[in-house]
Amino acid sequence: MKAINSGLFFGCLGGIVAIIGLPLFYEESTAFITTMCYLLIMAAMFFAVAGSFSKNGQWEPKIRALISFIVAGMAVVGLVADMFDVYFSAIEIILAAVVIIIAFANIPTEQ
Repeated sequence: MKAINSGLFFGCLGGIVAIIGLPLFYEESTAFITTMCYLLIMAAMFFAVAGSFSKNGQWEPKIRALISFIVAGMAVVGLVADMFDVYFSAIEIILAAVVIIIAFANIPTEQ
């Protein structure tokens, strides 16, 4: 599997997992709005990174890695803020780390 296709796959998978988190962490309170918005932003960022792995992607590999670092940081902040549990956060961090590795694998080395 090419790195481009695997980056697209793992980016979409991270976005889908973030959307799956919406019903998992539903609460009958107004505090759920914050969690819902947070998960939707994470999903949008994962899908944006996945789109950048397409044939005519809009970002360079360094920008892909930066956005993936931001998504991983958001998963850590969500865990610390007690928005979601450890396992969900671990899955999101692992998926972001895989996308980071794939993004760095596509950076051409300068000589």
